[in-house]
Amino acid sequence: AYCCECGEELYCPDINDANVQAKEDAYRKAAKLITVEEVNRILSRFGKLIRGRIGVPNHEDESAVIGLITEGTNDEIGALTGKLGNLPGIVVKSALAPSKSKGEERK
Repeated sequence: AYCCECGEELYCPDINDANVQAKEDAYRKAAKLITVEEVNRILSRFGKLIRGRIGVPNHEDESAVIGLITEGTNDEIGALTGKLGNLPGIVVKSALAPSKSKGEERK
């Protein structure tokens, strides 16, 4: 957009951000890729299980790794990994550790 009076190009960060997001969303839809919101929606649904989370983006190919530390039953963790694993383009790897029984000392 340009100023009607002086002809100078106008820049509005909010409008620019919205345009970039709309372009990315259109690309993701056309390429049948998931959105960040879809992943976050699932993670929020299972939020009570998540004790820690870290995201490591790869800007070169626009991929990312999300590491989760969870605490729950095998069925609960399986439901979370199943939901994530059913998203197109998502690969889920999980490792389970035995839980401590009540009364056992933590070291």
